Amino acid sequence: MPFDDKITDFVWNTYAGAVNLTSTIDRHAGQLATQVRDKITGRTPPPPPPPPPAPVSTTLYNDLTDWVNKNRWTAAVGLSVLSLSGFGAYSFLHHHRLRKPLKRRAKRASNGARKEVVVIAGTSGSIHDALTKSLATDLERRGFIVFMVVNSLDDEQMVLHNIGGRDIRPLHIDLLDPDSARQTVDKFAANLQSPVLAFPGAAPHQLHFAGMVVVAATADIPSQSSSGPHPTGPVETIAFSDWSDTLNLRLLSPFVTMQLFLSPLRNSASSRLIVLTPSIISSLAPPFHAPEAAAVAAIDAFSTTLRRELLPLGVHVSQLKLGSFDFSCSSTSSSSTRVRRSAPETAEGAQSAYAHHFTNSTSERAFRGSNLRELHHAVFDALTTAKPRKLVRVGSGSWVYEVVGRWAPDSWVMWMLGSGRKAEEEERARVVSRSASEESLRGSMTWEKV
Repeated sequence: MPFDDKITDFVWNTYAGAVNLTSTIDRHAGQLATQVRDKITGRTPPPPPPPPPAPVSTTLYNDLTDWVNKNRWTAAVGLSVLSLSGFGAYSFLHHHRLRKPLKRRAKRASNGARKEVVVIAGTSGSIHDALTKSLATDLERRGFIVFMVVNSLDDEQMVLHNIGGRDIRPLHIDLLDPDSARQTVDKFAANLQSPVLAFPGAAPHQLHFAGMVVVAATADIPSQSSSGPHPTGPVETIAFSDWSDTLNLRLLSPFVTMQLFLSPLRNSASSRLIVLTPSIISSLAPPFHAPEAAAVAAIDAFSTTLRRELLPLGVHVSQLKLGSFDFSCSSTSSSSTRVRRSAPETAEGAQSAYAHHFTNSTSERAFRGSNLRELHHAVFDALTTAKPRKLVRVGSGSWVYEVVGRWAPDSWVMWMLGSGRKAEEEERARVVSRSASEESLRGSMTWEKV
């Protein structure tokens, strides 16, 4: 390449590089000047333009939403009326037309014989309670073989001859003799394991221990037992013997009985333990009912602990809190339902201190309870349901009294029990008598002036 061409290329390359450098310097200098100017004047760069809005589709849902937002009160009233109407229609159809009567019957063996065994136990003397008799008779009618725990020969004869039912049998357990009681329960468990012949020529079948029902006695249940219901009265005047009877008959007896049957329950598949306890007295905790309130609270705690112990072993423990029931159709006369009162006469000065309040608080106020059929259904469902509930409330007042006793002030509870009403009536009578005396005095003064 000639020397002149090289010089020419060098000059042109130098010129092009200089032009590019100057243009780059000018561009950066302009940007820097713009930024400095914006900082000084306080202006910010304009935001980017917003995206175009999405097309809105006018649907029925959007129209309905807009109408509800504009007419909220009308929509609320219409929704309430619609909900109440739907609930009423569902209740009517469910209870009167669509609901088929549920046949509650115990399972039977392949040859048609009875195989489900139920043990009914309770406090000492509970075999005489109308509730226990009604429950045993109902379970026997539904196909169970019912064993009723008795503590004396008289009770055994009463079960055989008075209660009735060819599959209601006594199970004599002497709790005062622990060895004899355990031998009786072991013999009962051995009979469950041995095959049974329902009739000659039938195939042998195995009995199944469905569960155990423990009934805690209460003053609301008619009873013909000699021990009577729980004693009532001021704590200051309750005799030591009454406290001893409460602990031995109302607590120790059901605790030991349940303890004896834990082994058969644990060895039987899907067996249940059902504990029936009263809920009205224990929920309200009224004055002068300390023995019953303490006994029921102890049974509740014992049942809860036992349920948590037996649940990992496959034994379900259900507690039925009972309200008030109608025993008018029971064979037990209503005269045996009187509360065993302890009149405040023992302690010095107790009669004058407690007599008025004791009479007002323990006055008998009868009201109609629920039908015993509700209890029968609840016990059967607890025995046969695949997943039984741990707590079931059945009977009139079982829900209401618990809510009132837990959340209502003591003054409200006392007014419900009658003390407040009695005091109001006495105060009203006192005011009326005072006004009458003032009127008579005013009339006599006017007569003297004339």
